[in-house]
Amino acid sequence: MRLHAKPNVTVGVVDPDRDSYDRLLSSIAPSTATFRFYATGREVLRLRGGDGVAFWLLGVELPDMRGLDLLEMLRDSLDGAVACIVGAEYRIEDEIAAYRAGATLYACKPIEASWLRECLLGRRRAGRVEMLRATLVPSAARSPPARRRA
Repeated sequence: MRLHAKPNVTVGVVDPDRDSYDRLLSSIAPSTATFRFYATGREVLRLRGGDGVAFWLLGVELPDMRGLDLLEMLRDSLDGAVACIVGAEYRIEDEIAAYRAGATLYACKPIEASWLRECLLGRRRAGRVEMLRATLVPSAARSPPARRRA
């Protein structure tokens, strides 16, 4: 099933692992979003102004730099665009660093179409509260308890 959101949203994906977005691409209607893929941060920096991208998915690790460093370099040229740092797996350190660097959101692969749709519709907001909680609550307290064997 294809999901629809605001029409004509341009999503910029900066990640050398394009294949990890195949499922997302097959679930988002082409009339909803246009995806532009960039393998390196350097490619994005050449755009100067974001090339009309309204929603950025920036990989944590890029071949030529960290996604957080790219975000800091782009900060002045985002023009209101959403910037989401995307990790291959969840790491609390990456989430905290993402929010500190000015990211709007933090997510992990695989990106679900329903989540992206909510973001494009403006229903999901970054939470400074979540970041504050993450810095104040010890990681052991946030981790789910280990399952007991029967």
